[in-house]
Amino acid sequence: MQCFPSYQRSYCDRKGNCWWVPLKPNFDAGGRSGFGIHPDGNVPGTLGCIGITNGDTSDAFDAFKNAKGQKIRVE
Repeated sequence: MQCFPSYQRSYCDRKGNCWWVPLKPNFDAGGRSGFGIHPDGNVPGTLGCIGITNGDTSDAFDAFKNAKGQKIRVE
């Protein structure tokens, strides 16, 4: 898992797994950028990201770490 500075602990789960997977939308996001999938981190809101609320997100991280270049459909 990638380590983040303390100000980015919102990307960490309760087990200490800290990670962030960038997302590039297939639509006009109105100038917004920085979308991603990451552990929820017990910080209210994700500012447009997808926050995973599991206490241990290592399974999700493992699923994403080999998904480079793949498309994910979110409905």
